[in-house]
Amino acid sequence: MEDEKKNQSQNSDRQKMPPRPYKRRKVKEEEGANDAVIPDELTVEALVAAKQEQNGNPQENRVEQRQAEESAMSMVLKEMRSMREEMKAMKGLQEKTSEELKGVREEVKGVREETNEKMESVFEELISVNSKLSEARKEIAALKPRYKFRSNEELR
Repeated sequence: MEDEKKNQSQNSDRQKMPPRPYKRRKVKEEEGANDAVIPDELTVEALVAAKQEQNGNPQENRVEQRQAEESAMSMVLKEMRSMREEMKAMKGLQEKTSEELKGVREEVKGVREETNEKMESVFEELISVNSKLSEARKEIAALKPRYKFRSNEELR
């Protein structure tokens, strides 16, 4: 029984744990693999000479590099100008929107004032109607005792 419980707990622990990472096998290096002969075309001197031939005249490279830098700078300046123009347009749009918003706020304020005035007049009418209603109730209460029927005992 105890062994079964132990096995069950170990199995549940294994299910909760993530799988083990795959172990890669180490590849044994073959003897003599690093002793390969390097051709003359791949020596450092040959690579440096090829690079110099490819680059050509250093003066020409400097001119080309300067022209590339100038063209990059001009592109950056053009982009900055266009961004400034966009910012100016956005600022103008923002000012226009803020002016429109001020106008809308003033309209809302006027409508609120009108509504408050109308509500005040309605409340005044309601108060007057309420006072008339209370007076009418008092009159009705005063009239009720007159028409009260007397019982036979009171008549004797």
